[in-house]
Amino acid sequence: MTERFSSKELAGLLERSAKPRAAFEAIEEAALLPAAPRVARRLLLMAGGHGEPGALRSVLKVPQEDLAMMLALSRQTISQVLKHFETQGALKLRYAKIEIVDADKLREQALVERI
Repeated sequence: MTERFSSKELAGLLERSAKPRAAFEAIEEAALLPAAPRVARRLLLMAGGHGEPGALRSVLKVPQEDLAMMLALSRQTISQVLKHFETQGALKLRYAKIEIVDADKLREQALVERI
């Protein structure tokens, strides 16, 4: 016996399955990726999700200590990675703020084509 779902029911099922899938991806990422790609991916994720699809906020108001806690990395590691991104021309660092200057360079660091 096969069940048929309405498009509304199917959309609801897909929406509910997206959050656990994202959580599993985050756990896998934390276990397998080095610090730099993890930081770059998190910054891109934090910058996205608002406004037009594909549009990124250029300034993130996040202290490095908070970013370190989000990624289970030391504050020192976050500082080193962010400074490296800054020397690569991807970011500008300010007090409790990170400005994304070149999202494509940050994507290169994230080891992904698009986030």
